[in-house]
Amino acid sequence: MGVRWLLKWQQDVGVPGREVFEALCAAVEPLKTAERQSWKVQNASLRQGQVETPLGLRDAVGPKVEVQCITLGEADGSMYLLQREQRRVMQADQAMMDILSKVMPYKARASMRFEGWQYQMGDFTVCIGRATLKPKQEFRGFVVEIHYHPLDDLLMGQAICKEIVEILQMGATGLKGSLKQVGADYQEWSLGDTYSLQHLAVQYNALTMAVL
Repeated sequence: MGVRWLLKWQQDVGVPGREVFEALCAAVEPLKTAERQSWKVQNASLRQGQVETPLGLRDAVGPKVEVQCITLGEADGSMYLLQREQRRVMQADQAMMDILSKVMPYKARASMRFEGWQYQMGDFTVCIGRATLKPKQEFRGFVVEIHYHPLDDLLMGQAICKEIVEILQMGATGLKGSLKQVGADYQEWSLGDTYSLQHLAVQYNALTMAVL
């Protein structure tokens, strides 16, 4: 499984330009051990919509609950549902989403898409991309995911991830900004110190809030 760090580019003044993305990619390009691949993660904000009744469309009964549906960039298309108010996270699949849409009609209100390039570097995988708020296609900055595969221990693994952060930051020398780690309080979500994809989903929820 490994552990992961998520970072966002913090621009000192103004909006970061494409040169930031190109500099970060150029920093890891010489270190790659395989051809780069496309990478994408999406966080969709779902809110209860209206239901069909004999009297026509009506608001759904019960409290208005908002759910985050996070589709990770894993090979199996892992999907997780997060309920912020109750701090609950659970794995889902398309079948569950189909059932959810019938029982509690959720509709996508907006979504944050992170997409770019994925670089394999030995024991590391580094993803560099841009954050875009849909449906308005609003650019929200640049982000980085660092994945260290050998360790599942949060503290030990994240200390090693700092080495890649230093390489990326050196590659962006001269640009007016820096990479900032986006952390998450795993205890609030009842998650332990052994890293899992649930931790990653909670991290992307925090990253979404950080770039809004």
